[in-house]
Amino acid sequence: NSDQSPGASPFEGTILKADPETGEVEVFARGLRNPFDLVFGPDGALFVVDQDTNRGKGDLLLHVEQGDDFGHPYVRPELPVDPIGYKAPIAISDPLSSFTALVYVDPGTNFPEEYHGCFFVADWAAARVEMVRVARRGEHYEIVERKVFAEVEDPTDLAISREGTLYVLSYFGQRLYRIRPVSP
Repeated sequence: NSDQSPGASPFEGTILKADPETGEVEVFARGLRNPFDLVFGPDGALFVVDQDTNRGKGDLLLHVEQGDDFGHPYVRPELPVDPIGYKAPIAISDPLSSFTALVYVDPGTNFPEEYHGCFFVADWAAARVEMVRVARRGEHYEIVERKVFAEVEDPTDLAISREGTLYVLSYFGQRLYRIRPVSP
């Protein structure tokens, strides 16, 4: 299976849904290349970052609903293909970026209120963590704010605690960073 050919398994490039009672598995969404960190965000909606092809325009931030098809390997953002029937991404990273992790700041955490309801996205290649805020517009979400939150060497994973601490794992730096709000 090359980067641009259909998968050999019907489950390649999919998000699966499993029934814990019966063990039955079904395809929830398809057309992804390399999904990282499935996260429930505002209104309980599902979001994921999907790493693009090695030759692609960038990585994707996606809002995922049952039955969605994001088009991989047939649709690539940099090609002039009319993606009728495929769901578009909320955001595309810079071409040399690499989204590796995603977390949502639930309003119930002790993280500063200005970040409640936003996402943090780890961008490994750009050595940063971005803050991304989305808003629902009809049936879809769109970005209403996006900015660099922290510069961290090769951030590989993120976690946020209820107490309001953001943890950032650095792969090559072999460090775990702890970012906490400062009391006024």
